[in-house]
Amino acid sequence: FRLDGDRLWFVIGDVSGKGVPAALFMAVAKVLFSAGTEVESSPASVMARVNRGLCRENEHFLFVSAFLGRLDVGTGELEYANAGHNLPYRLRGDGSVSTLPASPGLVMGVNEDFVYRTESTRLDPGDGVFLFTDGVTEAIDTRDEIFSEARLEAFLETTKGWSPVEIVAGALRALNDFVGEASQFDDITALSVRYRPD
Repeated sequence: FRLDGDRLWFVIGDVSGKGVPAALFMAVAKVLFSAGTEVESSPASVMARVNRGLCRENEHFLFVSAFLGRLDVGTGELEYANAGHNLPYRLRGDGSVSTLPASPGLVMGVNEDFVYRTESTRLDPGDGVFLFTDGVTEAIDTRDEIFSEARLEAFLETTKGWSPVEIVAGALRALNDFVGEASQFDDITALSVRYRPD
């Protein structure tokens, strides 16, 4: 969500369960995130607002993990909050890869009063963030081996100079090559953001 010239909000999430109830629950979460970024000033306050809304609309006892970021495109300041989601990777312009430090938080839809934390870092020009769901790292090949965070990190270390689109497409290719003929058992989602102040 780009609300004005300086603030870019981005979010990735994963809902428990399958089928229509899970799809509707995630649709509600998307609407709540969109509305929340228009009225709240920090990732933690948006997360808390979304969580309260999901707790009140949760007749099927589902939950959502999510990671929400707000990037100041003028300064590179990245503020973020985590709700039980896989930690994203920071991709530095020099090619190094590291996990973005964040508190684990609690998945949304479980505890209406949970207090989320806003954390922050500053991206240098050329730095990026790669976000993903556990369907990526837990994908299984025909020998019942998982793709794993180690394989994902090894791939990301080869992406220096790649665009966000190329990184996501490359990650999916690497995942498909690994899985081969094995059937997919979970949703696979990836999102890449790069800070380019120019």
